[in-house]
Amino acid sequence: MAKLKFLGIAQKVSQVDEVTLGGTWSAGETARLTINGKYVQYVVVTSDTAALVAAGLQALADASDEPEFEEITFTVASTKITATGPAGIPFTMTVSEGSASGTIATSTTINATGPWHWSNAANWLTGSVPANSDEVFVENESVEIRYGFPTGLTLARFVMSAGSVGLPDISSNGYTEYRSTYLTISSAVVAINGGSLVRISTESANTVVTSQSSGTVDLKVNHASAQVHALAGTVRVFPSDADTGQASIARCNSGATLELGAGFTVATVLTAGQCTIRGAVTTLTVEEQECTLEGSATTVNVKGGTFDYETTSTITTVTMDDGIFECRNDIRAKTITTFNLNGGQLSNPHRVITFTNGVQPGVDLLQAG
Repeated sequence: MAKLKFLGIAQKVSQVDEVTLGGTWSAGETARLTINGKYVQYVVVTSDTAALVAAGLQALADASDEPEFEEITFTVASTKITATGPAGIPFTMTVSEGSASGTIATSTTINATGPWHWSNAANWLTGSVPANSDEVFVENESVEIRYGFPTGLTLARFVMSAGSVGLPDISSNGYTEYRSTYLTISSAVVAINGGSLVRISTESANTVVTSQSSGTVDLKVNHASAQVHALAGTVRVFPSDADTGQASIARCNSGATLELGAGFTVATVLTAGQCTIRGAVTTLTVEEQECTLEGSATTVNVKGGTFDYETTSTITTVTMDDGIFECRNDIRAKTITTFNLNGGQLSNPHRVITFTNGVQPGVDLLQAG
């Protein structure tokens, strides 16, 4: 087991793709380049040779105002188009044609690399990329790990104190990012102590993630025994509701913010901070500050703070010892099977709750906030 520190010092190299046209082209046929779902397409005219098709397609790509194309330099020589990307930044370009006998093919002749690539050994203090069972440390404010993320890597520990990992959903050039936006690692321990951008997926690893970064941390976890502890700042677990995952425990400290996406299932949530739940929770305990339920929970324990019931899903058991059980913000009908009211305040001014088994014990229920 080695301890590796990411330095981010490798030389920037541009990706180069070569697109080669061939065969015989007829009027009305098409040749196309596509990046991130956007394309340029040349329509063949009478007497076009493969070289003329290449020249026409290159001219369209070079003139395109789509930002995915604008960041690439296109040149042409005879039947070959050369696409050169920005230094250190990879791109994915595909080709297609609508032709009976014309051909178009592409290949990457030089791969992009540089100081932002996990996969470049020159970026690591030891001169080698991390291997299974290693410990990784990201400590310098200036480093950015954007590309070349590993696959199938199992670390003993990942510790981040500064810098950035991953990519935002919207690129700096304004388009929806099509490259991988999360560093994907399986690690028993993930400790996030800082960082300007932190986006990590622990895949299906049984992991314990602790975050005390003052910024925003985006996570993807997917193991029934995984744990997520938001100790400070904002932690968003599956910020995209289209993603799915699971964990055993999610905890939010006082002063921290925790957001759980709609596709996230967790057995136990303990919150003393600001918590929003769009996913499914088996047992939820609210101790301080505010927790909003927009998804579902089987058992809810309110020991303090405010619990906002903003969903139509049925809660099987509520035990309220202190704090506020708030329903004024969502006036849709909802059902609580058993409500144990030992203290605190129920705010149900619109009478939207059906109490299947009444309220236990038999005390006067405050229905107005």
